[in-house]
Amino acid sequence: MESPPNRSEVKRTFRNSFWNLITLQALTASVRLVMSEYTVEVLSPATTGLISPGSMPLTAPAFDLAMSELERDYSHQFRINITYIANSSLIRSCNDLAANIDLMTAEYYYHRTHQPNLTVLAFPGCAAADTVSISQLAMAWQHLVIIGFYSDPIFHNKAFYPTVIAAAATSSRNSLGAVYIYLDISEYPTGVFGKVTWENQDDYDNEVRSAYESVFVVAPTPSVTPSTEKAREILFRRLIEGSKLHYNYSYATGFLPGPNVLSTYSTLKILGEMLAEILRTHQIPDAGRLARRMMNHSFDTNVGTLEFDAAGERIVRFDVKQLDWNSGTFQRNHLADWTTAAGSAGLWILRDRWTMCPYRRREKFNFRYLSHASMYGASCRDHELVLQ
Repeated sequence: MESPPNRSEVKRTFRNSFWNLITLQALTASVRLVMSEYTVEVLSPATTGLISPGSMPLTAPAFDLAMSELERDYSHQFRINITYIANSSLIRSCNDLAANIDLMTAEYYYHRTHQPNLTVLAFPGCAAADTVSISQLAMAWQHLVIIGFYSDPIFHNKAFYPTVIAAAATSSRNSLGAVYIYLDISEYPTGVFGKVTWENQDDYDNEVRSAYESVFVVAPTPSVTPSTEKAREILFRRLIEGSKLHYNYSYATGFLPGPNVLSTYSTLKILGEMLAEILRTHQIPDAGRLARRMMNHSFDTNVGTLEFDAAGERIVRFDVKQLDWNSGTFQRNHLADWTTAAGSAGLWILRDRWTMCPYRRREKFNFRYLSHASMYGASCRDHELVLQ
């Protein structure tokens, strides 16, 4: 039978175990310290006045909320902050921003007193011109660019713009012919662009509805599910409150933040998620790696699903609606989807026979560009429609 260890051996064993434990705790704390010292700065060129749907009173609350949630969820892995680059005396229009955005951003970039481990440019944009200008500058700096509102077809060329992600809910302009198409950029009523002409609650509503019998309304398919609908309602309230408290803007009764505002919020949350995953594997989260993680991927967020194609452009699926006289509203009765042919995105309506249009021939219409609500063309009565 083995003799029990003497008291000195017990003390020595305890002492070794104790110091091993202390050393392990110190190493763990050191690793946590190093990870939490990884710093990220988000640069966001912005407009302070209400000169576009992407102006700060509308979009900054979404950025602010996303940043506070990232700090709450990932502060043990990295530190992140946002810097708005704005000049209210100089920037009074989208043209002003397009002319000055690269100079404003470069002046801050080269004179900042701290150097983060990672710089990301995330901004809504004011028009396509300013997004192209600042993206060219960011490509020279080799930084990730996330555009929340206004995009441009040129970003599809990944040879020139390898780290540009276009996350806008609608990101092109339209070029149509021969058919009345009403392009609605919102998947839910927001009121941002005012009332539609057939919902003024006056004596002319019926007359206007009759004129819209041959109109197709093309609108984004709702991305929210029943499980995320409540989360989106809570987010709406927080964004509306943030606009009023911090940016002196009050939404009119019944008006809601637009879908592109949700995009600016969701993309920052996605950025935080990707950073956390990369840092956990002890890799360097450079712009190229981050951009590639977003391309050809879909992300389930608390306000819906965001999908990105191989060029880093958001995939937007559409419903096609026609006037329902019983309800007096446009109801979905056709499904549309994006396809890619010869490197260019297009919209194809998956069903060619329409309930209110006796088509006699088949035509194609260029639908490469979509940006804001508009109406083009002539009656659909003698056509079978395929949008491309």
